This record gives sequence, C-alpha cells and structure tokens, in this order.
Amino acid sequence: MENKKQRRVTTAFFIFYLFLLTWLVMLKLQTNVAVLDRYRQLNLVPFQASFYRDGRLDLFEIVGNILAFMPFGIYLKMLWPERPFFKTLLPCFLVSLTFETLQYVLAVGTSDITDLLDNTLGGALGIGVYWIFQKLLKGKTNKVLNILLLVLMVLALALVAAMQ
Repeated sequence: MENKKQRRVTTAFFIFYLFLLTWLVMLKLQTNVAVLDRYRQLNLVPFQASFYRDGRLDLFEIVGNILAFMPFGIYLKMLWPERPFFKTLLPCFLVSLTFETLQYVLAVGTSDITDLLDNTLGGALGIGVYWIFQKLLKGKTNKVLNILLLVLMVLALALVAAMQ
C-alpha cells in the first residue's frame, strides 16, 4: 500500500514539476504572456549562441538548462525504475525537442540545438542521480527524493518570486 501511495505522490510532484518546467521554458517565468518577446530564431550550431561577443562561454545558461532537466530524469526513474537507461532518457530528449519546436512555431524565443543537448544531458544526469540515491537508500529512495525535489521546487519558486 505504501508503494502505491508513494507512486501517487511522485506522479503528483512530477506533474507539478512539468508545469514549472513549461512555465520556465515556454513562458520564460512570465505571468503575463503579453510581455513575452515575440521572435523566431533557429540555431543549429551547438554552443554557438552560448558565447558572449567577447568569446566567453555563458555557463549560466548551459548549467541552468542542465539543472532544469535533471528532475525530469529523476522522476522518470522514480516512476519506472526497471526501465533501461536509453528508454528512460528518450522522453527527456523528446520533451526538450517538443519545447524547442514549440518555441519556434509560437515565436517565443530561440530554438537552439544547444538547449536540446543540455536538456538531454540534464535528464541523463538525473537518471544517474537516481541510481546513486537508489544504491545508497534502497527502499527509501523515492520518499527521500520526493522530499528533496519538493524542497528544491519550492526554493526555486521563492527565488523567482524574489526576482520579480
């Protein structure tokens, strides 16, 4: 019974995370769609748009994308722990591809191959994080990760609210 309850909690948190992720990627954390910059740009050269004019790499964007997608991989492994790595990683890639495609179609930013790579890497790292926690915590993995991820989501929301 506890397993079913924990799975429901994980599913609810995953849905909440997906709403936050969509708000981040598609709406750029805006609460008013009218203030979004309306432009359509496509970058198919990896990491080209990640460099400043002076040639320095914008690590904040790269690391941000990776961190934003790490919970995706964690949640997928929590919900389907027996799934092989690549079958778990595929939804991370496909959701990121969908976001990048929608950004282009809806003209709400740059569709960037770098984002697709970073997001997929984030999902892969999330799968790895789950694996480490599972080795360390055994049967308490999902419970601990649910608490940890919820705390991180609340902290992220508080940070966004403070920045507004």
